[in-house]
Amino acid sequence: NLIAQIDVTNSKDVKAESYLIVANLYFQYLGNLEKARQAVLKSILNNSNSPYAYKFMAELYVASALTCKDDWGTKLVNLAAIDKYKKAIELDNQLNLALNNKIKDLSHNIPSQQDAFTRGLKEDQELSLPQCRTADKF
Repeated sequence: NLIAQIDVTNSKDVKAESYLIVANLYFQYLGNLEKARQAVLKSILNNSNSPYAYKFMAELYVASALTCKDDWGTKLVNLAAIDKYKKAIELDNQLNLALNNKIKDLSHNIPSQQDAFTRGLKEDQELSLPQCRTADKF
């Protein structure tokens, strides 16, 4: 098992990079968003300063938005993707231009204040992502 082999490595940086490789395999070659997400989360646990892990998580969110059953779900997942892209930029400003273009594209399809008001949500209320994604909070 590849994950078990990664886990025995002592270097957190090696673990973090290895988990990103595994995440890419799950995502690109197997189409398994959930396993890819789990691998990215393990990467972040080993190196929370990796902008590429947050960028990858955002890309998983964008891909999963396509599986949402309704417009509200898609908008929430897009909002979560924007949050992860911003975190990646915060960690590495050289990603600013490329990721800001992605943020700009996604910003056209996020919940409006009216959407939130209609659903009885309050400002700064924590939201759970819909079933088109696993149960993360942002």
